[in-house]
Amino acid sequence: MGRRECCGFPRLCASVEHRVAGMFCLVLCTALAREPKLVRVFLKAAQRSSRYLADHQEEWIDFNARLFGLDRNIVARSVTRERPTLHFDGQLDYPGLERAIALQHHLGAIKQSLPVSHFVAEGFQPPPMEKPLQRAMLN
Repeated sequence: MGRRECCGFPRLCASVEHRVAGMFCLVLCTALAREPKLVRVFLKAAQRSSRYLADHQEEWIDFNARLFGLDRNIVARSVTRERPTLHFDGQLDYPGLERAIALQHHLGAIKQSLPVSHFVAEGFQPPPMEKPLQRAMLN
């Protein structure tokens, strides 16, 4: 698909070779350009949702077991194994993004090694949650 410009956020779409990924980039760039407030509200809701999951692990396990039709014990083991590596503060995992970009470059999806800043639309990440979820929801 190659490099192309879009919606004032060309860095997000640069070097995307896979057609589906390119379409995703175009939709994302369009949303960032046309509905920045909606994007920020969505990211804040995602932040609060992930924090809720962190604070309610049993509900998280039950929900995923039902949603994906999996045995609850399998989901519980998965959550227990993966939970320490997850971020529930809504902040970007820059070292993780660097590793993901390096992997995509290694696999050939990205033609050159690029910095994280090439893929990140600055100014959309919500501030870190400092309060426990229940208090944050009441304020």
